Amino acid sequence: MAQAGCTGPECLFTGSARVSNAAKGDCTDTGGYISNAEIKDIISQGGVQQYTVEDSNVVVYGGGTEWVAYMDDTIKAGREKLYDKYSFAGTTDWAVDLQDYTADEGEGEEQEEDPTYGTDWAYQIRIHDKSSCTSKYRSLDQLEKDADKIPADCFDKYLVDVEVAILKDSLDSYDNLINGGYDKKFSVYERSVQGQIPNQVYKYMGSAQKTGFFECTETKHVKCCKDCSSAYSCPDGCSPGSGCKSGKADVKADCPTMLSYPGFLYLETVPNITYKCTDTEGFYKDIADKYGIDRSWITWGRRHVLIHDGCKYAGEEFNECVELNDGFWYNYPNPAGNIEIPNPKSIIGRNYTQMRDLTTRMENESKDADVSLSMVSRSDIVDSGSLPALMMQFAITNMNKIIETANEIIEQERKSFIANFLMAFLMFIPIAGATAGALGSAFLRTILNV
Repeated sequence: MAQAGCTGPECLFTGSARVSNAAKGDCTDTGGYISNAEIKDIISQGGVQQYTVEDSNVVVYGGGTEWVAYMDDTIKAGREKLYDKYSFAGTTDWAVDLQDYTADEGEGEEQEEDPTYGTDWAYQIRIHDKSSCTSKYRSLDQLEKDADKIPADCFDKYLVDVEVAILKDSLDSYDNLINGGYDKKFSVYERSVQGQIPNQVYKYMGSAQKTGFFECTETKHVKCCKDCSSAYSCPDGCSPGSGCKSGKADVKADCPTMLSYPGFLYLETVPNITYKCTDTEGFYKDIADKYGIDRSWITWGRRHVLIHDGCKYAGEEFNECVELNDGFWYNYPNPAGNIEIPNPKSIIGRNYTQMRDLTTRMENESKDADVSLSMVSRSDIVDSGSLPALMMQFAITNMNKIIETANEIIEQERKSFIANFLMAFLMFIPIAGATAGALGSAFLRTILNV
C-alpha cells in the first residue's frame, strides 16, 4: 500500500494495472499472486494485522504496507451455504493444490531425477452411466406427472421434446384456424366487443364517486340570498354567505349516476358536470380489473348527455344554441373513436417463419446433443424455446376462445334477425299478428329452434 496502516476503500496502492509491487510468496513467486498456504505461513510468523471485511479475510503485514485479501475455510463454508440456498449448481475454488503445504514439499529434485516417479499412481475414474431417455412426452402435464420417475439427465431432453411438440402443434393449429375462416370470426368478435365498450365505461362511471377516483363540480347559475328581494324572488333557494356572488359559478356536487345515452329529452334537465380524476393510474387499473377496459380505449373529453329539441329552429345559430342549452359532462372518460381489439393471431402471424425455423433448429440441436456434436447444452435449448412455446400455446388457446365466442354471437344475431323478421311480417296479417302476440315467447322459441 502507498500508506502504511491505511484501511478502507480509499487506500491507494503502488505499481500499475499490470505490475504489482507486492511481496512475492515463497512458492508462487509472483507479485500480487499468493496462495492460502503462503498466507497461513505469514500469519504463523506473527506481526500481522487481521480483520474481516464484506465476508472476506484481510491480512496486513510487512510493516503495514503488504495487504492481502483471501477466504479461509470458515468463510468458504458460509458462502457455500448461501449459494446452496439459492440453488446454485455448484462452486469452484482457486488453486486447490496451494491451500496447504504437504508432506512431500522439498522433494522436487529427487522427483525429477527419478524417471519412475508417478508411474505407480492409480487414478479412480468414475464413469457416469448415461440414461437412455427413451420415453416420449408431449405436454408439461405429462412431465409433471412423471417428475419423480424421470432420471435427472433426461429431464432437459424431455423438456425440449415437449417444447418442440407445443411449437409444432401450435403452428399446425394456427394453419387450420386461419384456413377455417378465423379472420371473419375475429371481425364478428371485434365488432361485438367494440359495441359493448361504451356501455361498460358508462356503467363504471355511474358509480364514479363511489370508486374513490373521481370528484365532481357543477357549473350553474347561483343566486345569493342577499340579492333576493323577497322570499318569492328566490323560489329555488339561494346561497348564503357574505362573500357570495350571484351568477355562473362552479360548486362541489355529487357525480351523476345517470347512464342514459344522448337523446331528445324535452322536459328533463341534467347538470353540467366537470369530473376530476384524483388518481388516474388507480382508475385505469380499476376499470381494467372490473370491466376489462384498456387505457388505450379511453379518451378524455366531454360527453353530450342531453339534447334539447328547440335548437332545430336556431338556423345559423344552431351550434351556439346547442352549447347554451344542451347538457354536457366535462373531463369525462369517453370510449375512444378508434378502439383496437388485441388479436392473438398477431403473436404467431408476425413470427410464423421464425417459429418454424426455431422448431427445426431445436430438434436438430437436441439430436446433436445426444452425440456431443452440439455447441450448446440442452438446458440452453430449453431456455431458448420455453417462452416462444408458451406464448404460441397461449395464442392458440385464445384464438379458439374467440371463435367460440363469435359462433355464439352469430347464433344470437341469427335468432334476433329471425324473430324481428317474423314479428314484422306477421303484424301485417291481423289474425296471424294477434295469434303471434298471444303466443308470445313460446311461439318464438318454437320457430327459432327449427
